[in-house]
Amino acid sequence: MNDFKILVAGSLAFDVMFSIPNDFRQSIPLKNGTIDHLNATYVANQKSEYPGGTAGNIAAWLGEVGGTSSIFSAWGTDLETKGYQAKLESKGHELKGRIGGFTAHCYNVSDPLHQQIVIWQPNFYEANKTQSLSEFYSPEKLQNFKQAIFSAGTPDSILKHMTEFRAANKEAQVIFDPGQVSPFFTEEQFRACVSLSDIIIGNRVEAEHFERYMHNFWPEAVTQITTLGADGVSYQVGRNSVRKNIPAINATKVLETTGAGDAFRAGLIYALSQSQTLEEALNLGNTLGVKSVELDSPQPA
Repeated sequence: MNDFKILVAGSLAFDVMFSIPNDFRQSIPLKNGTIDHLNATYVANQKSEYPGGTAGNIAAWLGEVGGTSSIFSAWGTDLETKGYQAKLESKGHELKGRIGGFTAHCYNVSDPLHQQIVIWQPNFYEANKTQSLSEFYSPEKLQNFKQAIFSAGTPDSILKHMTEFRAANKEAQVIFDPGQVSPFFTEEQFRACVSLSDIIIGNRVEAEHFERYMHNFWPEAVTQITTLGADGVSYQVGRNSVRKNIPAINATKVLETTGAGDAFRAGLIYALSQSQTLEEALNLGNTLGVKSVELDSPQPA
């Protein structure tokens, strides 16, 4: 039996992806330079469906570098019937959580400028709000984890699971990854999650919400990481250190950006689990992020 050291808490989903041939903004009607009434129509290219979700993507990319994880989520019976569960388990991951109904779906529409419109349909992932880590992990197993990442669910569920984890394990390296739900935290919720973390990670837009909650007052022990896409990544260790930048690795082609952030996180977590330095971990994150955008899907096959 695998002695899992990495906990990945987040969504399992199917990504339904479309692209359109033109800039989204060309179909948005403006009146005196502002949107008066949004009624835009787009003609999409062929639909594709792939395994996805934050936890699923992170685990899939962990598998590419030899890492395994315990995935904590909630999903539908179609995860098994569509072969996604077998794919994850074949890479050495285990799945823990409630099962019922349908797995979450994420509908992604992108344009040639890599702008996106995303519609999230949680389906049975809604059960994640009420389930607890203690339903599926013994106190001893929770204490065994060395790294844990808590990715987008709801503010309530993220705080609940982080609090429960920290009560059982005070030594693990914890990453707070609020993602697209960053705007929906209260200041109290957000600061509570930060206080339970060693690392907080987000993209440019999410980092703006982080500063709004924190008012530039960060706990000394928390490392802040901001992913910058083609501009690489910046990071700051603690409150008073100088923010540093690590340049991106140039992609030979960019086919799809969905899931690139999750690939980056997988590289970061794996390197940290191997006792590599933070800069080495960020570089591996950049490497996997580039590999991701060179694929037409969020995960390797």
